[in-house]
Amino acid sequence: SMALLDLYEGHYRDAAPRLREAVLLNEAARNVLSASRDRLFLAILLEGQGDRTGHLAELERARAMQQGLDVGISWPARLGSSFARAGALPTAERLRDAVAKGARPASAQDMSDLHRLEGEIELARGRPAAAVEKLRLADREFRTGQTLESLAYAAWAAKDFPEAVTTYETLLATDSFGWEAQQPWVTAFYYLALAYRASGQIDKARGAADRLLGLWKGADPDLVMLRKTRDLRRELDR
Repeated sequence: SMALLDLYEGHYRDAAPRLREAVLLNEAARNVLSASRDRLFLAILLEGQGDRTGHLAELERARAMQQGLDVGISWPARLGSSFARAGALPTAERLRDAVAKGARPASAQDMSDLHRLEGEIELARGRPAAAVEKLRLADREFRTGQTLESLAYAAWAAKDFPEAVTTYETLLATDSFGWEAQQPWVTAFYYLALAYRASGQIDKARGAADRLLGLWKGADPDLVMLRKTRDLRRELDR
């Protein structure tokens, strides 16, 4: 929990040892699912620091740990979506196949998890329009911070800026603190600023960028999204 607070405030360096300790404690107690989730948080942390190799390595460790667990399809679906967003399509597709076999058609949440994963795979394949259709379905079936973030990101990639703006605004009105949707919620301010700028709403773009810069006023200076947001904010004043 302290690590998640660190991540929220942009203190990734402080979060790293806390998460690694959490992994060790959960592994020692044989809380395998919790340890796998800790690995995913480490992957998110490393991505934010620009360490693609470490990011993929922690995703793979999280995936390996969950094999054989009877945890339903939500966790492998979340991992698959993370692999797809990272561009690791073969692994994402293997997880998609496993999720499709286990998804219960009568469960709205199962079908939403499956369709979100399918949408993220379409996005990774460079087909944002097809991704948007899958992700709209996922969001209608069972809305979470993750379905909203995936849909907003796909709409932005498809250059559907009105939908991107509306969906990012909806996402940022949710409470995504304390679970895997948290960091995508934080960085959504940057993408919302881009969508505002693309649709000619420069004042709103400045406001969205300032929200992230305010939240991360004491953040580690080497964070990728912090640098991008600062660069964008300077561009918006030109």
